[in-house]
Amino acid sequence: MSFVLGQMSGPFCANWLPAKSLVIVGSFIGTGLLAAVAANPLNMDLTMGLLVTGNLIIGMADGIALPMTTFPIKSQELLGTAGGLSGCIRLAGTSIAVAMYSTILNNRLSQTIPAAVETAALSVGIPVSSVPQLVAALNDGTSLRNITNISGLTSSAIPLIDLAYQKGSAQAYSTVFLSTLGFGGLALILCLFIGGVDESDGEYVAAVIQNTNQQVPVKSDVEKIQHET
Repeated sequence: MSFVLGQMSGPFCANWLPAKSLVIVGSFIGTGLLAAVAANPLNMDLTMGLLVTGNLIIGMADGIALPMTTFPIKSQELLGTAGGLSGCIRLAGTSIAVAMYSTILNNRLSQTIPAAVETAALSVGIPVSSVPQLVAALNDGTSLRNITNISGLTSSAIPLIDLAYQKGSAQAYSTVFLSTLGFGGLALILCLFIGGVDESDGEYVAAVIQNTNQQVPVKSDVEKIQHET
């Protein structure tokens, strides 16, 4: 929601501030805020504040940059093609980013959660052979209090294992948020190639002027002119 709000409010801000500068500064600040979520994903207040603010600023930059890609096009016939191509490239980049984020998250979850749960389980006397069962139960959302066939899994050990699971998940999400630096850096580089806004003719509107008093020659007049020549 904050990203969409940024897309809506960005063009309005560009009416009073330099558009290209807004895109560059917005991309820089937004990327930094999203990457900062990796500091402590378990702190929900901090995480939500950074996510909402970062997405808002990134949305503002996106709402300004996408229309600006058509500004260098002088031909009216090519404006639609340029705008459509920009939208397709944006959607393609989004699909690639989502695929990469999902892959990174799944790979990291398969590493960080077993490692964190195993450390906590061994510290309370649970055998290492029972760790895969614990991880599977936690991933499925099964309450550990309903599991009775694991030796050493006491009521006092359950909170420690749950906390270890949360820390393992947080480590995986931290990696995902840090990976946004790659896309943010690419966005900053591409921002430098955006054409500026020419405000010298901003008060003028191109239009075709036709003299309504000029009479269009009829067929007889045309034939008369041809006969005289």
